[in-house]
Amino acid sequence: ELEADATPVLEMLTLADYRSNSSAAPVVLIEGVMKDNGLTIMLGPSGSGKSTVALQMIYSLATGDEWMGQIAKPLMGAFGVVSYDMDGSMVMDWMDGYPNMDPTKVSIVNAYKRGNPLGVPAMRAQIASAWRTMGVEVIVIDSFSASFFGHDQNDAAAVMSHYRDLKLFALTECEARALVVITHSTQAS
Repeated sequence: ELEADATPVLEMLTLADYRSNSSAAPVVLIEGVMKDNGLTIMLGPSGSGKSTVALQMIYSLATGDEWMGQIAKPLMGAFGVVSYDMDGSMVMDWMDGYPNMDPTKVSIVNAYKRGNPLGVPAMRAQIASAWRTMGVEVIVIDSFSASFFGHDQNDAAAVMSHYRDLKLFALTECEARALVVITHSTQAS
C-alpha cells in the first residue's frame, strides 16, 4: 500500500503474460479460499460458527491437513488472532484441543471487552513487533465490526479504509502472508 501522496508504480500485463510467468501468480495457501498476500473474509450471522471455521483454517495451515476438503499448504510460521468477540482464553482453549498443534505458534491478542489495541499506536506497534519476531504468517481479526473505529459502518468509504488499514497492519506491519477477517451479517444476508 502506498500513501496517497506517493508516486504509484505502474504494472501492466496481459493474461497471456500472466499465464506464461508462473512466478507472477500468488501462492495458494488454501485451494480456492486463501492466497499469499490476500484477504479472506468470513461472512455469516452471529453464532454461525465463523470463529470455529477460522480456527480450523489455522489448524489446517499448521498441519497441512485438508480444510473442508480443500488442499492446505502447510506453513512453518506462527498464527495470530485478535479476538474482540470472545475472551482470548476461550480461543486458546479451543486451539489447545487440536491434536499436534504447536502451542508456541499461536498468539492471541485478547481484545474482548478491553478496547481496540489496533487503534492505539503503541499497542499496535507492540503487537506487530511481537508477531514479526514470532514469524506470524496468517492473522485472524475476529471481528470486523468490533475492530472498526470509524463512525459509520454503512459508509462504504469508511469500511474500505478500515479493510485497507487491517491489511496494512497484517501484511505490512506484521509481515504476515494472509489476513482473515470475520464479518457479521444479518440472517437475510
